[in-house]
Amino acid sequence: MDELAEQLGVDPLELRIRNHTEIDQTSGRPWSDKHLLDCYRSAADRFGWADRPPGVRGLRRNHVQVGWGMATAMFPARRMAAGCQVSTGADGCVRFASATHEIGTGVRTVMTQLAADITGLPLSAVAFDSGDSSFPETPRSGASQTTATVGAAVAEAATQWRRRLTEVAGAAATAQSLTALSPEQRAALSFSVTTSPPIDEGVSIRSFGAHFCEVEVDEYLGRARVTRWTAAFACGPVLNPKLARSQLMGGITFGIGMALLEQLPEDRTSLRRGGEYYLPTHTDRPDLDIELIDKTVADIPGPTLRGIGEIGIAGAPAAIANAIHHATGRRLRNLPITVEDLMMPAGPRR
Repeated sequence: MDELAEQLGVDPLELRIRNHTEIDQTSGRPWSDKHLLDCYRSAADRFGWADRPPGVRGLRRNHVQVGWGMATAMFPARRMAAGCQVSTGADGCVRFASATHEIGTGVRTVMTQLAADITGLPLSAVAFDSGDSSFPETPRSGASQTTATVGAAVAEAATQWRRRLTEVAGAAATAQSLTALSPEQRAALSFSVTTSPPIDEGVSIRSFGAHFCEVEVDEYLGRARVTRWTAAFACGPVLNPKLARSQLMGGITFGIGMALLEQLPEDRTSLRRGGEYYLPTHTDRPDLDIELIDKTVADIPGPTLRGIGEIGIAGAPAAIANAIHHATGRRLRNLPITVEDLMMPAGPRR
């Protein structure tokens, strides 16, 4: 896209806006919801994109070249079948459980929050257990599907639990009265459910986002450093903004590593891999300005709910490569971008 924009003499963001489409061109279906233009405009305004010099090598800070780049992010919404069991204890605690696993993204927190919201119970009266294969089956934690998939099962279990509570204890039942339930009533409030993803052939569901970044390129040392980052994402209803931003920060950091550091070379003769594998640290990235654009009415566990995990990665390396081109005039298409790619050719220094 940026190469086309350069050939046409059009700003890269403007080219994307002019070619924005309201349908999924691979299927011809309309988007279930799409706020990519909002992502573009909000992030570009916060970044200050309007002040970007149109030509390459137009920004310099001290002895290094400075460049601004942007890219689009898109990731499909995935959801699979999942199960959840719920049990009501004599101590008044309602425990939900699924055989998913916590990989550090806050699954237990979000599922507890979701169950509490739907049952009407305080967080202190709800728990979510995971990481045990004896619990109802769920798919692997990957492909940005856990929140939508397991969340649907938890939501269904919580909805049924609330209805059953009314049936066995009356509409006035509260969390405080759960300890007074008989063993038979608690048994009626202990069960399992399984949910399957809804099929809607009429729409296409995706998450969208926009990255804007600034890099500094020291051509004497062959070093690129990301100095500023602004991004906006439209990922449907956001259940926990703090956890969502943390995942997006991790994804962008992943993208910085993909663009500038991460490489596992392979010897073509022996087919053995060797060398060192570098990962970005806190010093390799700037503070990240991230906005969540949530303009979708929450429909839990409906089809508007989707994952966030990978979309922070999508487009991030491209934004860096575009910024490096703006800084140096070098169009680099292979990752990672190395010292050799950035080093000024031998000769008199300018």
